[in-house]
Amino acid sequence: MSKSSSKSSSAKSIVKTVDLNSRTTSSSTSNLYKDILELVLLCTLTEEPSTSSLSKIYLTELASLDIKNWDKNRIDQALFERLRICDPSSQLITSSTKRSSIAHEIISENRCLHYLSGCYQRLLRQRDHFQLILDDIQKLFIDHSKTAITLPSMYDDQDLSKQWIELLIESNGKKNLHIFFMKKNLRIYLDNALLCEYIDFVNNELLSSMTTEIESLYKKVFHYMYKAIQPLDYFSNDVISYISVLTHLSQWAILVQVHEKIVLF
Repeated sequence: MSKSSSKSSSAKSIVKTVDLNSRTTSSSTSNLYKDILELVLLCTLTEEPSTSSLSKIYLTELASLDIKNWDKNRIDQALFERLRICDPSSQLITSSTKRSSIAHEIISENRCLHYLSGCYQRLLRQRDHFQLILDDIQKLFIDHSKTAITLPSMYDDQDLSKQWIELLIESNGKKNLHIFFMKKNLRIYLDNALLCEYIDFVNNELLSSMTTEIESLYKKVFHYMYKAIQPLDYFSNDVISYISVLTHLSQWAILVQVHEKIVLF
């Protein structure tokens, strides 16, 4: 065999190997995105009862498509459809073999911001598995949260300011208690830290440019907190929780300015 024939054969072999590796990587990434659908969004395109230990929400529109490969755009579609379902429990596909490993109330969550924060936390708890696509999916949840807050008309049947207040209190209000019981309740502490991280990321995106909608949201947040604090005992845990929230929010100078515009009493 001539040298030129040998080189040609080697080149073809390299091309085939590269092509095979490329297809393997693509297939692996597609499977990761499909795992996002089921393990993070808690959704499925299969109407049959699940054989896993996890119940899921059936996505009718996406299920009608013949999806061969999964990517970020497909997850974006799935997330958009899931957020528009008014009564997720009506599309709950339960496990046929075991009790669901996640409570049905969490799977069927219909509050937009609570659902997105839950997705963010589930993603980060499995960061090692989703390392290849982690940044993209993380950003997707933050972007959808920002869109919900800046375009509240998309969710006009929901009180987004109340949801945001609840998340703020949950993320900061329990912090002091978790410090004392961190070893005993390590999972709870870590979940709290992930929720704090989610809120900080959303705030950083929101407050990069103040809009009327964002200012309105935070005015409602501050009004609610001060109204809630007034009847409380100064040394109660609830007051400590609200003070913790306000202290945390003070790191954003623009929120301090919004706060100063409000007549407290």
